Amino acid sequence: MTAEHRNNRTTPLRRACVGVFLRFALLLLLSATPILADDQEEGLPQFEDLTIPTAEQLLEEPPRDWIVLKTGEVLFVEPLSPRPDTLAWLEDRITEKRKERTGLTGQALTQFLKELDDLNYLYVSVPQVAEETEFRLPTRKIDYILHHEDLMIRRIDLLLDEGNLAIAHEVLHRLERMRADWPGIPERHNRLLLAEGKRLLEQGQPAFALIRLEQLYDRDALHRGLKDSLGTAIDNLIGSAIESGRYRDARHYLARLQTKWGDHQVVAARSEELQGLARAAADDASAASAQERHREALDAIERATEIWPQLPGLSREYGSIARRYPRLNVGVVSLPTGIQKPTFLQTSADRRAESLQRAWLFEPQRFSSGTMYYRSRIFDEWEPFDLGRGMRFQLRFTRQPWESLPLVDAHQIAGTILEHLDPDSPRYSERLSGYIEEITVHAPDSLTIRFQRVPPRVETLLSEIEIPTGETPSGGFVPAEVNDQQVTFRRADAQPGSLSSYRIEEVVEHRYDSFERALRALELGEVVMLPELPDWIIRRLQADRGFLSEYFIEPYAEPATHLIQFNPHSPAVRIRELRRALAYGIDRPRLLDEVVLHDSERTHGRLGVAPFAIASAATNAQVIPRDHDLSAAFALGLAARKQLGGQIPRLRLAVSNHPIEQEVARQIVSQWNRIGLPAVLVPLESIDPDAPHSGWDLIYRRMRMHEPITALWPFLTLSEEARVEEVRFLPDWLRQELITLDRTADWIRAIEGVQAIHRHLWAEVYFIPLWEVDEFMVVRKTVHGFPTPPVSPYHRAGRWTIDPWFSLVVP
Repeated sequence: MTAEHRNNRTTPLRRACVGVFLRFALLLLLSATPILADDQEEGLPQFEDLTIPTAEQLLEEPPRDWIVLKTGEVLFVEPLSPRPDTLAWLEDRITEKRKERTGLTGQALTQFLKELDDLNYLYVSVPQVAEETEFRLPTRKIDYILHHEDLMIRRIDLLLDEGNLAIAHEVLHRLERMRADWPGIPERHNRLLLAEGKRLLEQGQPAFALIRLEQLYDRDALHRGLKDSLGTAIDNLIGSAIESGRYRDARHYLARLQTKWGDHQVVAARSEELQGLARAAADDASAASAQERHREALDAIERATEIWPQLPGLSREYGSIARRYPRLNVGVVSLPTGIQKPTFLQTSADRRAESLQRAWLFEPQRFSSGTMYYRSRIFDEWEPFDLGRGMRFQLRFTRQPWESLPLVDAHQIAGTILEHLDPDSPRYSERLSGYIEEITVHAPDSLTIRFQRVPPRVETLLSEIEIPTGETPSGGFVPAEVNDQQVTFRRADAQPGSLSSYRIEEVVEHRYDSFERALRALELGEVVMLPELPDWIIRRLQADRGFLSEYFIEPYAEPATHLIQFNPHSPAVRIRELRRALAYGIDRPRLLDEVVLHDSERTHGRLGVAPFAIASAATNAQVIPRDHDLSAAFALGLAARKQLGGQIPRLRLAVSNHPIEQEVARQIVSQWNRIGLPAVLVPLESIDPDAPHSGWDLIYRRMRMHEPITALWPFLTLSEEARVEEVRFLPDWLRQELITLDRTADWIRAIEGVQAIHRHLWAEVYFIPLWEVDEFMVVRKTVHGFPTPPVSPYHRAGRWTIDPWFSLVVP
């Protein structure tokens, strides 16, 4: 409130009321319903001498109506009823009353004339005269009435003229709360929106100005001055977007203006500017393509499609360049962390990156009947002999022109395997050296491996050996550009220029702040693939027929298993009672239903019992999900506390930056803390890879264990391979079971052995199984060549093809 408003608190209304008091005092003695006579109007203030009450007075003091007499004088009264248009209401009553005269005589006529005469008077209460006394004022003496609301309207006009928008908004808000239907409110609201929009433009805030001005457009599209102001706001936003290279935003704002006024001068000017920029980018793309700088050509033509996708001929130019240099744009919520620095344990993003960079002698191909089947990129045939004690391998010496894997001969493979058998080599594998007796190279395309003992499956034994390709990455792709927003993987060797069709040259992962934002990017054409989405989004998309007509929703071959694993070197979690207390203290059904799936029916998820898929042949059918039992958790916690000297140390649960894993881990820690099991979250990325067993006690893992028979040992030790010295934390009987399993040659006995170990690990709580979730990848139908179902997001990505496509959608 301004100082001027505060100093004007003694109003003419208050002074006049005191003067009128003496004139009405005599009338109070004569009649309960006195008539205001002609000579009693003397001394009333003239309207021309009055000022509209200030905002503070209108908001804080009792409401008063102004009756302006035909003499120009003003009478201040209590609020009249009905309102507004009190005089018009009386006129209507008189008209209706006169219709009742027909046929009246005698006493009825007299009563009628009295009632009709009474309608020519307005009953008013004058403040500070008598609280419950009404006076009759002849309506013939009234020129017009300014109700309290009318005074607020006039004050709002004055405030808007002064530019005092904050006070004007306050008065208007009060008026809308009092009488939202009062005449004149919409017009003042519109004036206020326009004034606020102009003020924000002057302050250099066009985005906020646009919000106010579009609100005004929705209320009154023809409001004076709106077209120019809204055009200015959008012009500023478009200019800023073009300057910073946000062309999609520029088109977005341009479309918002065009839908309102297609003939606006800003629409014409900015459209011409964007078309010119797009044409220049397309010309740069054509020049780069002519010089066989295909990646630069694709960058330029993609920039042209982002600037102005409606550019004539752009689709044809884009198709020609994109076919020559296919680029797979992928939307993710977390990028791999192991590219720039070593990590202790791979995240799901790290595993995606590894599948592009590395390839093994045998790789998972499909999961069927509880068993994972493998394929090889370099072997045409592999056949056992001598009852499985030997294996002959025949190499494939032909390559498709587009294949990223170079030719490898038998000598290279034999040399790599021998490195894994040499105890002095950094690649030494204790398990592999215990199996292989000798390697014989017969020719560049064939070799033989003899085993000391027969492995259950030779494919799983050799699946840990990377294909030797020298300096060329075995996976065919190398990380070329890495920053906080995206990672680019590029083919190490470019494809020759004479192919009829080209496979993926680049994989670009774009990071988005949320899964919904990544999905929006897919629909807008920024990306063509999402390797993972939360289950509640997947179910929504599966029910959308329009979406399914444009996209594949492919399930992965195996579900993802979620679990909590203990640090074998942490003294606290070596206490069996504490491990069991932690297991009983997790409300797994609620977390699965409410946080992971958002689905009480669990269409794509189920409570877990193992670190591998429930459908795996290694799963012991006697193991059932452990119940959530707070009483048992509390009692076991007390027992553990006693063994730990009276206090449980604060347990550190490591978790990756994946949003769903973060939320699950946060709620698990909260549940533990409520029952006296102190715990705290630590970032997985903070664990020092040089000291992998320090800084944490438990770890949240999301994984797929393809072959439990060989992978269970490294899983328990949190290492890449099986070493006897690393399982010393296990009881002798359990350690012996693992060694026996590793030496079993018969597949059936191996399955029985791993099932027995599964039951014992579950009983001893060496891990806490949470649940398994069926995951899906979403791919636009312009992408071809990926296996169905895929084992991993980039399963055999080197052979994928992409049809040229770009979005014409304006967001």
